[in-house]
Amino acid sequence: MDYQADEFLLNIDESTYVSYTKGCFLGQEPVAKVHNRSKPTRKLVVMFEVECAPEEKPKMTSKIIDPISGRMQGFIFVKNV
Repeated sequence: MDYQADEFLLNIDESTYVSYTKGCFLGQEPVAKVHNRSKPTRKLVVMFEVECAPEEKPKMTSKIIDPISGRMQGFIFVKNV
Protein backbone atom coordinates (compact mmCIF):
# COMPACT_ATOMS: atom_id res chain seq x y z
CA MET A 1 0.00 0.00 0.00
CA ASP A 2 1.38 3.43 -0.94
CA TYR A 3 -0.47 5.35 1.76
CA GLN A 4 -1.47 4.88 5.37
CA ALA A 5 -5.07 4.61 6.55
CA ASP A 6 -4.86 8.03 8.23
CA GLU A 7 -3.64 9.81 5.09
CA PHE A 8 -6.17 11.77 3.07
CA LEU A 9 -6.18 10.65 -0.57
CA LEU A 10 -6.81 14.19 -1.81
CA ASN A 11 -3.23 15.10 -0.97
CA ILE A 12 -2.26 14.99 -4.63
CA ASP A 13 -1.22 17.56 -7.18
CA GLU A 14 -4.71 18.44 -8.33
CA SER A 15 -3.47 20.51 -11.29
CA THR A 16 -1.97 17.32 -12.73
CA TYR A 17 -4.48 14.64 -11.72
CA VAL A 18 -7.88 16.37 -11.47
CA SER A 19 -9.84 18.01 -14.26
CA TYR A 20 -12.54 20.50 -13.32
CA THR A 21 -13.71 20.85 -16.95
CA LYS A 22 -14.81 17.23 -17.48
CA GLY A 23 -18.13 15.73 -16.43
CA CYS A 24 -18.99 13.90 -13.23
CA PHE A 25 -16.57 11.39 -11.73
CA LEU A 26 -16.43 9.09 -8.73
CA GLY A 27 -15.31 11.12 -5.71
CA GLN A 28 -16.18 14.47 -7.28
CA GLU A 29 -17.95 15.80 -4.20
CA PRO A 30 -15.05 15.51 -1.69
CA VAL A 31 -12.57 16.73 -4.32
CA ALA A 32 -14.71 19.78 -5.04
CA LYS A 33 -15.12 20.54 -1.32
CA VAL A 34 -11.37 20.48 -0.73
CA HIS A 35 -10.73 22.53 -3.87
CA ASN A 36 -13.28 25.20 -2.97
CA ARG A 37 -13.09 25.33 0.83
CA SER A 38 -9.63 24.37 1.99
CA LYS A 39 -6.12 23.36 1.15
CA PRO A 40 -4.74 20.00 2.32
CA THR A 41 -1.66 20.35 4.51
CA ARG A 42 0.29 17.79 2.47
CA LYS A 43 0.34 16.59 -1.13
CA LEU A 44 1.64 13.47 -2.82
CA VAL A 45 4.46 14.05 -5.32
CA VAL A 46 6.99 11.99 -7.25
CA MET A 47 10.57 12.89 -6.30
CA PHE A 48 14.04 11.57 -6.83
CA GLU A 49 15.44 10.08 -3.62
CA VAL A 50 18.53 12.34 -3.75
CA GLU A 51 16.22 15.40 -3.61
CA CYS A 52 14.58 14.24 -0.34
CA ALA A 53 15.62 15.42 3.09
CA PRO A 54 17.16 12.66 5.27
CA GLU A 55 13.96 12.35 7.35
CA GLU A 56 11.83 11.99 4.19
CA LYS A 57 13.79 9.13 2.60
CA PRO A 58 12.40 6.37 4.87
CA LYS A 59 8.85 7.61 4.17
CA MET A 60 9.18 7.26 0.37
CA THR A 61 7.03 4.50 -1.16
CA SER A 62 6.81 2.73 -4.54
CA LYS A 63 10.47 3.30 -5.31
CA ILE A 64 11.71 2.58 -8.83
CA ILE A 65 14.83 3.37 -10.80
CA ASP A 66 14.17 5.96 -13.49
CA PRO A 67 15.28 4.35 -16.78
CA ILE A 68 16.45 7.68 -18.22
CA SER A 69 18.47 9.10 -15.34
CA GLY A 70 19.24 5.87 -13.46
CA ARG A 71 18.21 7.56 -10.20
CA MET A 72 15.80 6.17 -7.60
CA GLN A 73 12.40 7.89 -7.45
CA GLY A 74 9.12 7.32 -5.63
CA PHE A 75 6.08 8.82 -3.94
CA ILE A 76 6.49 11.18 -0.98
CA PHE A 77 4.13 13.47 0.92
CA VAL A 78 5.40 17.07 1.12
CA LYS A 79 4.00 20.23 2.71
CA ASN A 80 1.44 21.89 0.46
CA VAL A 81 2.62 25.50 0.34
